[in-house]
Amino acid sequence: ISPSNSFLLYHPGQPQYYEYFLRENANIYWVHFTGNAVPQILEHLGLDQGICFESRSNKRYTMIYDMMIEELTSRRPLFLEYTSHLMQELLLNLSRSIVYNMELAHTTIVLMEQALNILNQHYRGNINFTAIASELKMSPSWFSRCFTSYFQMSPQRYLTNIRLGKSKTLLLSDVSM
Repeated sequence: ISPSNSFLLYHPGQPQYYEYFLRENANIYWVHFTGNAVPQILEHLGLDQGICFESRSNKRYTMIYDMMIEELTSRRPLFLEYTSHLMQELLLNLSRSIVYNMELAHTTIVLMEQALNILNQHYRGNINFTAIASELKMSPSWFSRCFTSYFQMSPQRYLTNIRLGKSKTLLLSDVSM
């Protein structure tokens, strides 16, 4: 089942299966493109591995799809060449979006690991999450959202867990003496 706002890319000769929920009120655009150069084009753009890419509600994609449909139905002069150009533009936009999201994800991972190090080093003191966000060059709300998404708990909850864990260790070590 494909989530809404997905871009499904099937390779030539690959069986095409997908499902969607009617309640999502999905717009479905189906583009079939062929040619000997398709595998090379997809490989060049880094789109040769997967078939489902999240595209969010990208207005640019919708605009390109609509332009392709208009060209194919109106059959203006050079409509096939123009539609081919639009398909290339669509694939370029998708490839660019994937690269950007991968870079963003990598950057977020690095920043969250830095935040984790800060919390683990300074858990005894007075922690100011706004200052940590500022040090990581993030807004406080974005820091909190990224941290919560990455660690499945808020920064405050994480700090509380560290402090409780260290307290428990100290209490147990005192009891064994």
